[in-house]
Amino acid sequence: EDDEGVKELRFLLRDASAQEVLPAKGTVRWCYPNAHEIGFYRVSLPSQGIQQLLAHVGELSVVERMGLIEDQWALLRRGDGDLPTFIDVLGALAQTDDHSVARAVLARLSTLDNLLERSGEEDARARLRGIGKERFEPTMKRQGFEAKEGDSQGDLQLRSLSISALGGLARDPATIERCRHYAGLERADARSVDANLANAFLSVTAKNGDD
Repeated sequence: EDDEGVKELRFLLRDASAQEVLPAKGTVRWCYPNAHEIGFYRVSLPSQGIQQLLAHVGELSVVERMGLIEDQWALLRRGDGDLPTFIDVLGALAQTDDHSVARAVLARLSTLDNLLERSGEEDARARLRGIGKERFEPTMKRQGFEAKEGDSQGDLQLRSLSISALGGLARDPATIERCRHYAGLERADARSVDANLANAFLSVTAKNGDD
């Protein structure tokens, strides 16, 4: 996006490396180098480019947001990315109304949580859980614990993911207590709990249960 608005440039990479000048008019506000995620390559942006992109992340499509997560995750695993930048990306994308993006964010945060558990880094793990709570709590407040009339399939998925994030990852005491309540109802009568949420309630309760 430049002074004229959002635009797209396509070019064919014929050699092992090449440079291409953006046909920009005025200031380039952000640039994502894989429009519609149709290119079979990873994207590595400089720090400034990442921060500019995150400030305008609403301009990206769902598939592009997913691509951004996967590219940054691949760079991190290869040793070419850094964890603070990756956390920034996850944090910016967690505030989403799309369940696919939310699921990808939660999956990566959960993987980091598992790695920190194995390494015994409890302080870092506590900070990570705090990030999970901060990012998913607004969605949980919007969605609530019970299905609403007119909910879309995306709403149902987001609600379940938010419960799993707050109860399973962030270990939020209030969320855990609510999950125990609904898990008890489900045990007494499986039909008393929304089938879309039963798995989240039971898994959070089990994860925070005794031996």
